[in-house]
Amino acid sequence: MASALSDLLPRLRLQAPGSGEEGSAQGGGRRLRGGGPDEGSEERQLRQRLDVLVPTVWHFLSYRDDDGSLGPPGIRGACAAAARMTALANQRLAGSGFAVAVRECRADPEGYRYLLKPSRDAWLACAPASGDYFYAACGSIIRPSVVDFPRSINIYVAGEMPPSTMWGYGFVPGAADDPFWGHIGLLWDTVTPDSQNSPDAYESGAFTLLHELLHHWGLPHTFPPEGIPANTSCEQDADASRGVRDTPTVSAPVWTQPWATAAFFSCLRTWEAPPLQGDWGASASAASARAAAAGFADDQLSRFDSCPQRPGFDQLGNYMTYSWPVCLAALGHVTPDQVALMHAMTAHVNPDM
Repeated sequence: MASALSDLLPRLRLQAPGSGEEGSAQGGGRRLRGGGPDEGSEERQLRQRLDVLVPTVWHFLSYRDDDGSLGPPGIRGACAAAARMTALANQRLAGSGFAVAVRECRADPEGYRYLLKPSRDAWLACAPASGDYFYAACGSIIRPSVVDFPRSINIYVAGEMPPSTMWGYGFVPGAADDPFWGHIGLLWDTVTPDSQNSPDAYESGAFTLLHELLHHWGLPHTFPPEGIPANTSCEQDADASRGVRDTPTVSAPVWTQPWATAAFFSCLRTWEAPPLQGDWGASASAASARAAAAGFADDQLSRFDSCPQRPGFDQLGNYMTYSWPVCLAALGHVTPDQVALMHAMTAHVNPDM
């Protein structure tokens, strides 16, 4: 269980305005080390252990339209959509020692009455524009409906953007003693193939799911919390206190930087050029190779550096920043220290998993 209140606050996946780079970083002396903890350390042993297969249980909320039809549009295909994005998340988890599976999917309000909201407005209110979370607006259903907790991660899906301003949320780490603080919340937009669960969106939905899963397993963001003054945002590495030493100190998420547009087009060029050439199979293979080699040197480019006085360059494709989905598609990775933290935190907080 987290030792501080800040560890229980949701880490949001905010809406991206849109969704690698040729060559390697210049100024090699400032590049972060590519390896993880020293061989033989407890962290390295944890990272190398067998895969942790984590079940998920999906709860899709719905509503009745005035004509009696079930909404939102596409809800009948919800479970297939969940299976699709779970498979994509697993491609990106390859090499981490973690994998997820759909244990159960509940999308039929006839069988599970708690899933049905009385109107579309009530359904939308579960993910309000105010920034409140599903658990604050509609969380009364969580404790009675949770399945196989804490072994399984229960995922609740409701709402759209707009009015909501976030694709989803998770807890750092997910609590193992109370599902109210140990679940994941996603928007319907995140899961439906008509929106973010699609190649047309650079698989933003799957990357959102992955981001929230990594939060649940203990990974914080690579950037400081909101509200840190700009003139002090580079003074402390956001995740170093948890033992993550191989991510750079950054001032803010990728898509908020002055060079954010340049980063987008850089990632787009990497995505469209050989060896990826816009191929998702090649992208998944490259991500697995990066994980196996503990390598992310292709995501350290000197012109993308929000804290030039600190070591390292911003990682456009780290799954724990807010970045363009095309950057995650082209350069997506976690670092060895992040993987070690996932295993160490899960073993400590939720050994049943």
